[in-house]
Amino acid sequence: VVIGCDGVNSIIANMVGLHQTKLLRFSTCVARGFTKYPNGHQFPSEFAVISRGQVQLGRIPMTHKLVYWFVTRLSTSQEV
Repeated sequence: VVIGCDGVNSIIANMVGLHQTKLLRFSTCVARGFTKYPNGHQFPSEFAVISRGQVQLGRIPMTHKLVYWFVTRLSTSQEV
């Protein structure tokens, strides 16, 4: 058993042949989270997405009090 915290830069990582990962650039930005409704929500039990131009809003109820949501948009060339 080997325990360490240096990641791919450690001596052990070099011994077993791990290599640094490459950063991938995606053309989409995403914000996502959960919203808790202490008294419950009125959303139907279905996945909903609204698209306008290059922006998407979506949600899916997880329980009668918890909803997962997300917002996506295309990155501009200055952000990539």
